[in-house]
Amino acid sequence: MQVKGAQLIFDLTAKKLISYDSEKCSEKNLRKNFVAFIQGLISFLVDIPGTAYHKCLQGRKNAMRMLVNLLQERREKPRKQPIDFFDHVLEELKKEETMLTEEIFLGLMFVLLFASFETTSLASSDHPALLKKLTEEHGMIIKQRENADAGLTWKEYKSMTFTFQIINETVRLANIVPAIFRKAIREIQFKGMQIIIFSVGFQL
Repeated sequence: MQVKGAQLIFDLTAKKLISYDSEKCSEKNLRKNFVAFIQGLISFLVDIPGTAYHKCLQGRKNAMRMLVNLLQERREKPRKQPIDFFDHVLEELKKEETMLTEEIFLGLMFVLLFASFETTSLASSDHPALLKKLTEEHGMIIKQRENADAGLTWKEYKSMTFTFQIINETVRLANIVPAIFRKAIREIQFKGMQIIIFSVGFQL
């Protein structure tokens, strides 16, 4: 049941984030690539075919290649109106004063897919009351739409306050990747405190 739940959440999240449909997309094994990536995250660092670490690298490489191809496709054939989260972030990437770079953009999409698959989905399955409230929040958003099948809007995304709490608490309680490092891109001062802003991407 837990595996099916994780698969269901991954498929739904991938659809909302990048309009991914395994039956129509050229990349048929996106979830399989993430499984390989996750299983080799904390493994002996030997990059030899057949090892968990090699499969981890290949899984990430394949997933990132799909995202790069998707970015190129959206640039060549831009949509009139944003349909998924990928479109919204791409619009931000086009702005002159944005902090986003193409590397950060692609890293963000990869991390969001990864997080929805292996952290939030597994943690929420152990807390049915929280899962019920989370479902109600998403159900209310759909109920308020004129078209229930319409894509996720930026306003809807920003309204998911309980969803954000679940994600943050999941990361606080059980970060399954304790040894992955991020690169500091900027430091700022706020009320006497030094705050370091990290990129969302990471490299193995």
